[in-house]
Amino acid sequence: MLVLRKKILTTVNVLYYRPQYNTLIQEFIWQTMDRQPHYPRIHKFLNFWQKEINAVIKEVIIMNSESSQIRHVRDLSWLK
Repeated sequence: MLVLRKKILTTVNVLYYRPQYNTLIQEFIWQTMDRQPHYPRIHKFLNFWQKEINAVIKEVIIMNSESSQIRHVRDLSWLK
């Protein structure tokens, strides 16, 4: 059985630092429509970030518009 999940407004808060300024934590906030609980669009973006942007992601916080659930992602080993 195929279950289609609707896209919901999701906010992503990325805490990161640049290697040459590793004592300065910066913040990037982005909103997009994505499907929970796996958030494929956000995963694609974060994988792109890891490969192409010269900045180290320290923490990711994911919030959606349908619930008050906040998901902290500190273990970023799933990014490849």
